[in-house]
Amino acid sequence: MHKRIMELEDSISSLRIDMAVIKANYASKLDLQIAKNQIILKDVGCSSKQLPLSNVIPVKNEEFDLHKMVMVQVRWVAASQLCAMTLGIIILKYFF
Repeated sequence: MHKRIMELEDSISSLRIDMAVIKANYASKLDLQIAKNQIILKDVGCSSKQLPLSNVIPVKNEEFDLHKMVMVQVRWVAASQLCAMTLGIIILKYFF
């Protein structure tokens, strides 16, 4: 029985060392969330002036609001399409 307890203590001490290495070398949930936010900001095309970073980087227990960034992108796409169509109509009227 004493031998089994010694083996368990050795296993637990090696697990403690492994957990310390994992905590020191790997990313936490907050690190992953910040990196994810930065990637989403690049994909959506928002600058920090359009959407403040306080809304993007979440504080603990707050949800990340992706809908605001998507709305900014939708507005830009719709406005650019409207401008392109208006410019096309003006050019067509001028030539024909």
